[in-house]
Amino acid sequence: MTHNETSEDEERARRDLLHETKVVSALGDHPHLPMIFGVVTKASPLCLVTQFHGVQQESVTLHQAADNNAVTKANCISIFKKICSVLDHVHSKGYLHNDIKGNNVVLERPSASGEFSPVLIDFG
Repeated sequence: MTHNETSEDEERARRDLLHETKVVSALGDHPHLPMIFGVVTKASPLCLVTQFHGVQQESVTLHQAADNNAVTKANCISIFKKICSVLDHVHSKGYLHNDIKGNNVVLERPSASGEFSPVLIDFG
């Protein structure tokens, strides 16, 4: 805990983290959702441990890829369809994301095609 944080702030952060863990766990397995390996709530920093999604050991968001013109028009359409698919899955489980934006979509290259594939994050 930093000098600006209070125990109340830390407790709120712990509740938020546990809520996000519960939501992502309830959503189940989907190729465009993060896989949770664990959660740290008893020590600082609090953290959610998920499978790494990125490109060559770097996390790349949709926002960053768009800013760098790293995504082709065809790949943009593919990414959009996959985001729609994961949102359909999220909604079918009775949840809403409420913060869809480029920084909450992490991209990875899981196939030899070189196309990016999205993973929707931040369910807190």
